[in-house]
Amino acid sequence: MEIISTLTLAIAASYIIWSCISLLQNYQKARRSGFPIFVCPANTNNLLWILFSVTLRPVLSFYLPKAVYDRIQPAIYGWEFLARYTVFDRLGPTFILVTPGKNELYVAEPEIAHSILMRRNDFAHLPLADRIIGIFGPNLITAEGDEWSRLRKVIAPLLNERISRSVWDESCQQAQEMLQHFTSRRKDSGAHDEQSADLGETRATIEGVRSIAINVIGSVAYGTPRSWHHRDAIAQEGFRLSYMDAILAIVENLVPATFVPITILTSPVMPRSIQRIGFAVKEFPVHAKKLLDDERNTSPASGQAKNLMSTLVKVSDAERHATTASSKGSYLSEHELTGNMFQFTIAGFDTTANTMCYAITLLAANPVWQIWIRDEIDQVVLHGQDGGYENLYPQLKRCLALMRTSFIPWSAGPRNCPGQKMAEVEFVAVMYTIFGKWKVEPALGKGESELEARQILEALMADSQPRVTLQMNRPREVKLRWQER
Repeated sequence: MEIISTLTLAIAASYIIWSCISLLQNYQKARRSGFPIFVCPANTNNLLWILFSVTLRPVLSFYLPKAVYDRIQPAIYGWEFLARYTVFDRLGPTFILVTPGKNELYVAEPEIAHSILMRRNDFAHLPLADRIIGIFGPNLITAEGDEWSRLRKVIAPLLNERISRSVWDESCQQAQEMLQHFTSRRKDSGAHDEQSADLGETRATIEGVRSIAINVIGSVAYGTPRSWHHRDAIAQEGFRLSYMDAILAIVENLVPATFVPITILTSPVMPRSIQRIGFAVKEFPVHAKKLLDDERNTSPASGQAKNLMSTLVKVSDAERHATTASSKGSYLSEHELTGNMFQFTIAGFDTTANTMCYAITLLAANPVWQIWIRDEIDQVVLHGQDGGYENLYPQLKRCLALMRTSFIPWSAGPRNCPGQKMAEVEFVAVMYTIFGKWKVEPALGKGESELEARQILEALMADSQPRVTLQMNRPREVKLRWQER
């Protein structure tokens, strides 16, 4: 026992000494930059810190002295949303976070951020981020240099107007089904207080909007349309989870899915929720291979591909067959196809879904902006515009403006998001469908005023944490009342 204690102390002391030396070296490097410096003793590369710092944030903020917590807060993932601009107020719009692991440059100035994004070869991704996004293989986000150019050449042209048209149609259909469900049942399955639930009241809006987004991806990307009402996919024989359920389990738990071994996640001693993550990581590559094999076996040798995946397989296989032994083609390897399928899904689902969730909640809390977009929708309908994507989408500028921001939401420069148009079309289609026929307001609790109900929604949005992208921590508490206009 004494040997173990001595060894433990020696390891701890060695780690502390190494951390101090690394912190000093990183500080010296940061000083040469000329930017303001913020020194933090927490190692943002430490696996335990990555896994547990977000969970422990409330405990640390409650028990640690404020000066100590403020010193480590910028090393906790998602601090920017919670701290807002306070650190930048002290240090300026650009500063370097110095830690024992690495130095990180934080920028809150659009001109500098834009300049960085334009120089893709000078500012490479962090290896840690690439490991997370590239969990199932190289993809357009993780690639650098010539590999990025090759992948971009194959992938970007696939996100075309035909895809946008499919996104519009499917988004409108999904949103229509969701609102019909919410407004046609008095005792909505999403309401907790079912005995007093009024028509259109629900706590399931956030969950419902996320279902819209995943169903749009399923239809447009994989050719597997699914009604909004039937959200529970049945796993195929030999699998515990369906393809989309595996994706969702990984997206919601991306850090443990990346860094914790599958054998630990699937251990019988683990809770079922943790085992589900492990089985999702284990089964996703098998699902992906089966989808690719089925696509090759069923797709015709010529003719228009049915969806994004079939188009990608068709283009890549055609390039592979045209490539000779002496030339390097632009086709994607099986590993790259799997990696990009995963990247398509998480990028196309999580980002758009959460943006729509916040937009709807904000509109419920701020009805003046509902009126603003409804006026535009009514004008478009009044002028007898055809109900298709080509005619409607260009007219709905206010609906699109809800999604806009002044700080580079889709990146910029050569590495801007090729799926930007797809996300914009989905967002506008959902807003058009919902607010063309319905309106939303906070559902009042017992004794609550309308002002208090709106403040509750604002507080729920403030209580958010980035996962893949920013999400509310208590989505089931977003209680809304939907009514036909």
